Amino acid sequence: MDSSLEFLHQQSLLCTEWIPFKDDLTEITKHISLVNKRLLASTDTAHLIRRLQFLCYELRSQLAGNESVENKFEILNDFFFKQKNFLVQLNIESEIDDLNCQSLFLENTLVQRSGCPMLISLIYSHLALHIGLPLYFIDLEPKYFLKYEGLAKTLFVDLSRNGSFLTAEELLESIRCRLKDENISISQICESLTFREFLVSYLSHFKKKFIMQSKLNELLIIQNSLLDLLPQNLNLLGERAILYYKLNLPKNSVLDLKRYFSFQHRDRAPQELIRIYDELIGHS
Repeated sequence: MDSSLEFLHQQSLLCTEWIPFKDDLTEITKHISLVNKRLLASTDTAHLIRRLQFLCYELRSQLAGNESVENKFEILNDFFFKQKNFLVQLNIESEIDDLNCQSLFLENTLVQRSGCPMLISLIYSHLALHIGLPLYFIDLEPKYFLKYEGLAKTLFVDLSRNGSFLTAEELLESIRCRLKDENISISQICESLTFREFLVSYLSHFKKKFIMQSKLNELLIIQNSLLDLLPQNLNLLGERAILYYKLNLPKNSVLDLKRYFSFQHRDRAPQELIRIYDELIGHS
Protein backbone atom coordinates (compact mmCIF):
# COMPACT_ATOMS: atom_id res chain seq x y z
CA MET A 1 0.00 0.00 0.00
CA ASP A 2 1.26 3.48 -0.89
CA SER A 3 2.50 4.98 2.38
CA SER A 4 1.75 8.62 1.55
CA LEU A 5 -1.82 7.85 0.53
CA GLU A 6 -2.33 5.53 3.47
CA PHE A 7 -1.16 8.21 5.94
CA LEU A 8 -3.65 10.73 4.61
CA HIS A 9 -6.40 8.11 4.40
CA GLN A 10 -6.17 7.58 8.15
CA GLN A 11 -6.60 11.33 8.72
CA SER A 12 -9.05 12.20 5.97
CA LEU A 13 -12.42 11.83 7.68
CA LEU A 14 -11.80 14.00 10.72
CA CYS A 15 -13.34 17.24 9.47
CA THR A 16 -17.03 17.71 10.36
CA GLU A 17 -17.68 20.90 8.37
CA TRP A 18 -20.09 19.52 5.81
CA ILE A 19 -22.19 21.04 3.07
CA PRO A 20 -26.00 20.73 3.34
CA PHE A 21 -27.13 17.20 2.61
CA LYS A 22 -30.63 15.79 2.32
CA ASP A 23 -30.84 13.03 4.89
CA ASP A 24 -33.05 10.33 3.41
CA LEU A 25 -32.67 6.88 1.91
CA THR A 26 -33.57 7.99 -1.60
CA GLU A 27 -30.80 10.59 -1.58
CA ILE A 28 -28.15 8.19 -0.33
CA THR A 29 -29.18 5.54 -2.88
CA LYS A 30 -28.95 8.07 -5.71
CA HIS A 31 -25.46 9.05 -4.53
CA ILE A 32 -24.34 5.43 -4.43
CA SER A 33 -25.78 4.66 -7.87
CA LEU A 34 -24.05 7.72 -9.39
CA VAL A 35 -20.72 6.74 -7.85
CA ASN A 36 -21.21 3.22 -9.21
CA LYS A 37 -21.85 4.65 -12.69
CA ARG A 38 -18.67 6.75 -12.54
CA LEU A 39 -16.72 3.60 -11.73
CA LEU A 40 -18.62 1.36 -14.14
CA ALA A 41 -20.09 3.19 -17.15
CA SER A 42 -22.52 0.35 -17.96
CA THR A 43 -24.45 0.99 -14.73
CA ASP A 44 -28.05 1.97 -15.49
CA THR A 45 -28.93 4.19 -12.54
CA ALA A 46 -32.60 4.62 -13.52
CA HIS A 47 -33.09 0.87 -13.88
CA LEU A 48 -31.29 0.31 -10.57
CA ILE A 49 -33.70 2.62 -8.73
CA ARG A 50 -36.71 1.05 -10.45
CA ARG A 51 -35.55 -2.42 -9.45
CA LEU A 52 -35.34 -1.32 -5.82
CA GLN A 53 -38.75 0.35 -6.00
CA PHE A 54 -40.31 -2.79 -7.47
CA LEU A 55 -39.00 -4.83 -4.54
CA CYS A 56 -40.70 -2.37 -2.21
CA TYR A 57 -44.01 -2.70 -4.07
CA GLU A 58 -43.74 -6.51 -4.07
CA LEU A 59 -43.30 -6.47 -0.30
CA ARG A 60 -46.11 -3.98 0.23
CA SER A 61 -48.52 -6.20 -1.67
CA GLN A 62 -48.06 -8.92 0.97
CA LEU A 63 -49.42 -6.75 3.78
CA ALA A 64 -53.09 -6.43 4.66
CA GLY A 65 -52.53 -3.04 6.27
CA ASN A 66 -53.32 -3.75 9.92
CA GLU A 67 -50.22 -5.72 10.96
CA SER A 68 -48.38 -5.07 14.21
CA VAL A 69 -44.72 -4.06 14.20
CA GLU A 70 -43.71 -7.63 15.03
CA ASN A 71 -45.81 -9.03 12.18
CA LYS A 72 -44.37 -6.51 9.74
CA PHE A 73 -40.84 -7.60 10.64
CA GLU A 74 -41.83 -11.26 10.23
CA ILE A 75 -43.23 -10.55 6.75
CA LEU A 76 -40.20 -8.42 5.83
CA ASN A 77 -37.71 -11.07 6.94
CA ASP A 78 -39.58 -13.83 5.14
CA PHE A 79 -39.69 -11.74 1.95
CA PHE A 80 -36.07 -10.59 2.16
CA PHE A 81 -34.24 -13.71 3.31
CA LYS A 82 -36.51 -16.58 2.16
CA GLN A 83 -38.44 -15.41 -0.88
CA LYS A 84 -35.70 -13.20 -2.36
CA ASN A 85 -32.75 -15.04 -0.79
CA PHE A 86 -30.66 -11.98 0.11
CA LEU A 87 -27.38 -12.84 1.76
CA VAL A 88 -24.72 -10.84 3.60
CA GLN A 89 -21.26 -11.58 2.16
CA LEU A 90 -19.47 -11.24 5.49
CA ASN A 91 -19.80 -12.77 8.92
CA ILE A 92 -18.97 -11.13 12.21
CA GLU A 93 -15.53 -12.74 12.35
CA SER A 94 -14.52 -11.48 8.89
CA GLU A 95 -13.06 -8.16 7.84
CA ILE A 96 -14.18 -5.78 5.11
CA ASP A 97 -10.82 -6.43 3.40
CA ASP A 98 -12.06 -9.95 2.64
CA LEU A 99 -14.70 -8.59 0.24
CA ASN A 100 -14.08 -8.07 -3.46
CA CYS A 101 -14.91 -4.81 -5.20
CA GLN A 102 -17.90 -6.27 -7.03
CA SER A 103 -19.73 -6.75 -3.74
CA LEU A 104 -19.61 -2.96 -3.26
CA PHE A 105 -21.73 -2.24 -6.35
CA LEU A 106 -25.44 -1.80 -5.66
CA GLU A 107 -26.60 -3.18 -9.02
CA ASN A 108 -24.64 -6.40 -8.47
CA THR A 109 -26.16 -6.76 -5.03
CA LEU A 110 -29.70 -6.32 -6.34
CA VAL A 111 -29.17 -8.79 -9.20
CA GLN A 112 -27.21 -11.45 -7.30
CA ARG A 113 -29.05 -10.91 -3.99
CA SER A 114 -25.68 -10.92 -2.27
CA GLY A 115 -23.26 -8.16 -1.32
CA CYS A 116 -21.41 -6.24 1.34
CA PRO A 117 -23.18 -5.60 4.67
CA MET A 118 -23.67 -1.89 3.96
CA LEU A 119 -25.61 -2.48 0.75
CA ILE A 120 -27.66 -5.32 2.22
CA SER A 121 -28.59 -3.07 5.15
CA LEU A 122 -29.42 -0.22 2.75
CA ILE A 123 -31.80 -2.39 0.68
CA TYR A 124 -33.37 -3.85 3.83
CA SER A 125 -33.89 -0.33 5.21
CA HIS A 126 -35.65 0.76 2.01
CA LEU A 127 -38.05 -2.17 2.28
CA ALA A 128 -38.64 -1.59 5.99
CA LEU A 129 -39.39 2.11 5.52
CA HIS A 130 -41.84 1.29 2.72
CA ILE A 131 -43.98 -0.68 5.20
CA GLY A 132 -43.71 1.83 8.04
CA LEU A 133 -40.63 0.55 9.88
CA PRO A 134 -38.05 3.36 9.99
CA LEU A 135 -34.59 2.01 10.80
CA TYR A 136 -31.27 3.63 11.68
CA PHE A 137 -27.77 2.61 10.70
CA ILE A 138 -25.43 2.22 13.65
CA ASP A 139 -21.70 2.74 13.80
CA LEU A 140 -20.45 -0.83 13.87
CA GLU A 141 -18.32 -2.82 11.46
CA PRO A 142 -19.48 -4.80 9.61
CA LYS A 143 -22.58 -2.64 9.15
CA TYR A 144 -25.33 -5.22 9.23
CA PHE A 145 -26.95 -4.10 12.48
CA LEU A 146 -29.92 -1.73 12.23
CA LYS A 147 -31.77 0.05 15.03
CA TYR A 148 -35.53 0.24 15.45
CA GLU A 149 -36.79 2.69 18.06
CA GLY A 150 -40.19 1.52 19.27
CA LEU A 151 -42.46 3.17 21.80
CA ALA A 152 -41.60 0.66 24.52
CA LYS A 153 -37.98 -0.21 23.72
CA THR A 154 -35.18 -0.04 21.19
CA LEU A 155 -34.37 -3.19 19.25
CA PHE A 156 -31.47 -4.07 16.99
CA VAL A 157 -31.91 -6.06 13.80
CA ASP A 158 -29.09 -8.47 12.99
CA LEU A 159 -29.01 -9.01 9.22
CA SER A 160 -26.32 -11.66 9.53
CA ARG A 161 -28.94 -13.79 11.31
CA ASN A 162 -31.91 -13.30 8.99
CA GLY A 163 -33.21 -10.19 10.73
CA SER A 164 -33.37 -11.57 14.27
CA PHE A 165 -33.84 -9.08 17.10
CA LEU A 166 -31.25 -8.18 19.72
CA THR A 167 -31.69 -5.93 22.71
CA ALA A 168 -28.97 -3.37 23.39
CA GLU A 169 -27.59 -5.62 26.11
CA GLU A 170 -27.48 -8.65 23.79
CA LEU A 171 -25.80 -6.63 21.09
CA LEU A 172 -23.27 -5.31 23.59
CA GLU A 173 -22.45 -8.84 24.74
CA SER A 174 -22.05 -9.98 21.14
CA ILE A 175 -19.66 -7.14 20.32
CA ARG A 176 -17.67 -7.61 23.54
CA CYS A 177 -17.17 -11.29 22.73
CA ARG A 178 -16.17 -10.47 19.18
CA LEU A 179 -13.66 -7.77 20.12
CA LYS A 180 -12.65 -9.37 23.41
CA ASP A 181 -13.03 -6.01 25.14
CA GLU A 182 -15.18 -5.78 28.27
CA ASN A 183 -14.83 -2.00 28.48
CA ILE A 184 -17.02 -1.24 25.46
CA SER A 185 -20.19 0.57 26.54
CA ILE A 186 -23.70 0.60 25.11
CA SER A 187 -23.31 4.27 24.13
CA GLN A 188 -20.25 3.40 22.05
CA ILE A 189 -21.91 0.72 19.96
CA CYS A 190 -25.44 2.07 19.62
CA GLU A 191 -24.76 5.52 18.19
CA SER A 192 -26.76 6.15 15.03
CA LEU A 193 -25.05 7.16 11.81
CA THR A 194 -26.35 10.01 9.71
CA PHE A 195 -26.95 9.18 6.08
CA ARG A 196 -23.94 11.29 5.17
CA GLU A 197 -21.73 9.35 7.57
CA PHE A 198 -23.05 6.11 6.11
CA LEU A 199 -22.20 7.30 2.59
CA VAL A 200 -18.71 8.42 3.63
CA SER A 201 -18.14 5.00 5.20
CA TYR A 202 -19.31 3.29 2.00
CA LEU A 203 -16.98 5.38 -0.16
CA SER A 204 -14.13 4.67 2.24
CA HIS A 205 -14.49 0.93 1.62
CA PHE A 206 -14.01 1.53 -2.10
CA LYS A 207 -11.14 3.86 -1.33
CA LYS A 208 -9.32 1.33 0.79
CA LYS A 209 -9.67 -1.28 -1.95
CA PHE A 210 -8.32 1.04 -4.65
CA ILE A 211 -5.37 2.13 -2.49
CA MET A 212 -4.47 -1.51 -1.89
CA GLN A 213 -4.76 -2.27 -5.61
CA SER A 214 -3.01 0.97 -6.73
CA LYS A 215 -5.96 1.85 -8.99
CA LEU A 216 -5.32 5.58 -9.14
CA ASN A 217 -7.97 6.55 -11.69
CA GLU A 218 -10.71 4.80 -9.73
CA LEU A 219 -9.31 6.24 -6.52
CA LEU A 220 -9.60 9.73 -7.98
CA ILE A 221 -13.32 9.14 -8.64
CA ILE A 222 -13.83 8.18 -5.01
CA GLN A 223 -11.71 11.10 -3.82
CA ASN A 224 -13.80 13.55 -5.82
CA SER A 225 -16.98 12.02 -4.42
CA LEU A 226 -15.69 12.36 -0.85
CA LEU A 227 -14.73 15.98 -1.48
CA ASP A 228 -18.22 16.65 -2.80
CA LEU A 229 -19.47 15.56 0.63
CA LEU A 230 -16.62 17.05 2.70
CA PRO A 231 -15.42 20.08 0.72
CA GLN A 232 -13.54 21.68 3.62
CA ASN A 233 -11.58 18.57 4.58
CA LEU A 234 -7.94 19.51 4.01
CA ASN A 235 -6.66 15.96 4.35
CA LEU A 236 -8.89 14.83 1.49
CA LEU A 237 -7.66 17.78 -0.54
CA GLY A 238 -4.05 16.85 0.15
CA GLU A 239 -4.75 13.27 -0.89
CA ARG A 240 -6.19 14.43 -4.18
CA ALA A 241 -3.15 16.64 -4.82
CA ILE A 242 -0.94 13.56 -4.45
CA LEU A 243 -3.21 11.61 -6.79
CA TYR A 244 -3.06 14.30 -9.45
CA TYR A 245 0.72 14.34 -9.14
CA LYS A 246 0.95 10.57 -9.55
CA LEU A 247 -1.45 10.70 -12.51
CA ASN A 248 0.84 13.26 -14.19
CA LEU A 249 -1.67 16.10 -13.87
CA PRO A 250 0.60 18.78 -12.37
CA LYS A 251 -1.71 21.76 -12.97
CA ASN A 252 -4.53 20.09 -11.07
CA SER A 253 -2.12 19.14 -8.32
CA VAL A 254 -0.84 22.71 -7.98
CA LEU A 255 -4.39 24.09 -7.69
CA ASP A 256 -5.16 21.70 -4.84
CA LEU A 257 -1.82 22.31 -3.16
CA LYS A 258 -2.22 26.08 -3.25
CA ARG A 259 -5.63 25.77 -1.67
CA TYR A 260 -4.29 23.28 0.88
CA PHE A 261 -1.39 25.48 1.98
CA SER A 262 -3.57 28.57 2.14
CA PHE A 263 -5.25 26.93 5.14
CA GLN A 264 -2.52 24.63 6.49
CA HIS A 265 0.89 25.70 7.82
CA ARG A 266 3.86 23.88 6.29
CA ASP A 267 5.01 22.69 9.70
CA ARG A 268 1.80 20.64 10.05
CA ALA A 269 1.75 19.23 6.53
CA PRO A 270 3.02 15.75 5.54
CA GLN A 271 6.49 15.82 4.05
CA GLU A 272 5.20 14.25 0.84
CA LEU A 273 2.90 17.20 0.23
CA ILE A 274 5.67 19.71 0.96
CA ARG A 275 8.03 17.93 -1.42
CA ILE A 276 5.49 17.83 -4.26
CA TYR A 277 4.49 21.44 -3.68
CA ASP A 278 8.07 22.70 -3.78
CA GLU A 279 8.84 20.61 -6.85
CA LEU A 280 5.80 21.78 -8.82
CA ILE A 281 5.94 25.41 -7.81
CA GLY A 282 9.62 25.45 -8.70
CA HIS A 283 8.80 24.23 -12.20
CA SER A 284 5.61 26.24 -12.78
